[in-house]
Amino acid sequence: YSEDLEKVEKIINENLEEIGKNIPAIKQGPFYTGVDALADSSVVLRILAKCEELEKYKVARALNREMKLLFDRNNIGIPFPQLVIHQEEENKE
Repeated sequence: YSEDLEKVEKIINENLEEIGKNIPAIKQGPFYTGVDALADSSVVLRILAKCEELEKYKVARALNREMKLLFDRNNIGIPFPQLVIHQEEENKE
């Protein structure tokens, strides 16, 4: 949630063609389709690519790797689950 969504989307879109070249099993794409969910600790972005059915898990892992490397190169933080705890102050009477 702390990242600038428009900046992240721009970086993704500028790099999709190169990412596709890095994953030969992709037949079409990859395509950025937008924000998929607003989760507890993250904004989930959807990236799709067409490939052979038997290659789908391999392609998904490769896409995840490419996105992580892209985010690292551009100093885009990837969230982790966080819990905020509020503690009531004791009455000092």
